[in-house]
Amino acid sequence: YLRLFGNYPLLYYPYAFAGIFMLISLSFMFDKYNFEFITILSIGTIVIMGLHGIVFLYVKTIFKDFFSLDYIFLTFRGKLLLSSISLLLLYYPIIWIQKYFPIVMGGRGRYGRK
Repeated sequence: YLRLFGNYPLLYYPYAFAGIFMLISLSFMFDKYNFEFITILSIGTIVIMGLHGIVFLYVKTIFKDFFSLDYIFLTFRGKLLLSSISLLLLYYPIIWIQKYFPIVMGGRGRYGRK
């Protein structure tokens, strides 16, 4: 695309597959542990994808208007901070939507098959 991975396109695929296999192996390593926070976030991925843009907009506006720190999100650490804040802010909406509107998250509603 923009050659962000370097000047050798033949290395893109091996790097991509190495990253995929690394994520798969990490998933297998943490398979025996059960963290409730991560479970809720993984169940609510559809809500995160639907609402993260709105949360990003409001968080950036708050940092810009109240703290004059809008430049902080230009760095890698700032983007990590923005993502972490949005995940924390979306935790309770995920639980609420899961409880009252399960059909939005892929669960069967009240009129589903039993």
